[in-house]
Amino acid sequence: MWRDELKLTIPDQFLLPETRNGYEVSAERKKVWAVELDLLMEFDRVCRKHDIPYVASSGTAIGAVREKGFIPWDDDIDLEMLREDYDRLCEIAPDEFQEPYFWQTVQTDPGYRMGHAKLRNSRTTALMERQISKSLFHSNQGIFIDILPMDNTPGDPQILTEQLDKAKKQLRSYRSLNQLDQNFQPSKRNAFYRVGSYVAHFFVGKLHLARRAYDRFEETCREYQGKDCAYVTKLYNPKLKKKMYHKEDYAERIYLPYEFIEIPVMKNYDRYLTTMFGDYMTPVQEPTVHGDMIFDVETPYTEFLSKNEEKMK
Repeated sequence: MWRDELKLTIPDQFLLPETRNGYEVSAERKKVWAVELDLLMEFDRVCRKHDIPYVASSGTAIGAVREKGFIPWDDDIDLEMLREDYDRLCEIAPDEFQEPYFWQTVQTDPGYRMGHAKLRNSRTTALMERQISKSLFHSNQGIFIDILPMDNTPGDPQILTEQLDKAKKQLRSYRSLNQLDQNFQPSKRNAFYRVGSYVAHFFVGKLHLARRAYDRFEETCREYQGKDCAYVTKLYNPKLKKKMYHKEDYAERIYLPYEFIEIPVMKNYDRYLTTMFGDYMTPVQEPTVHGDMIFDVETPYTEFLSKNEEKMK
């Protein structure tokens, strides 16, 4: 049974369906939350072992402050840490997280295309519905939590704009090249285009062009690392709003109840959450950034993809 494979002991009461803020939380959603909480506790174990600080962020931080748990309509957990701590974690994580836990970055999963890390449970499935009708990334698709690096920015709005624009172009370039390298499909047009597709695919892989593009993206992220900057920003996803957050707020943490565990949030969470959301204490039901997701706590993503292979061609 899926529950027996988790390290975290899940109280029976937690898995019951309930209504929160007028929103029906199903038993199936509770199962997904349970897997994510188990991922969080495994992540916390590794970070404590290596003295690597992190905080809950975004909707997870709101949930801790306002709900003492998940926002009812949320489907994931977001954690943040400063880039220097993130880099340390990336060095030790592949050895620390063992099956079914999988530390997913561009370095550990060649088909992965995000600018941040995920910790996944490989014996489960988490898949965006829109991916069912097209070729999937050749990457791990287990239920996950997000680990997000925060990068230094000098505090000048013009420099921030330049950082974000540059990071956006580089990440877009990486994703296009990775698509050609990992998820190659020859052109269906005439012979000239088919030959061109094969040639492009060959050279992208042979010259490691995708990985080089990602390295340039991370160089942009680290441009001000080690410099005296009072602010950090979210370069891992350049599509997010242009906002700066006080770096000093990441230094002090407190622990707040979150479902049946406790999680760290920055002590000055009000400044962070107000900058990000404005009035964060008034519940507003919104769709998650992932859109409609297919979750399965009992089926490994490899089995799920195999069963649905025809649909994804």
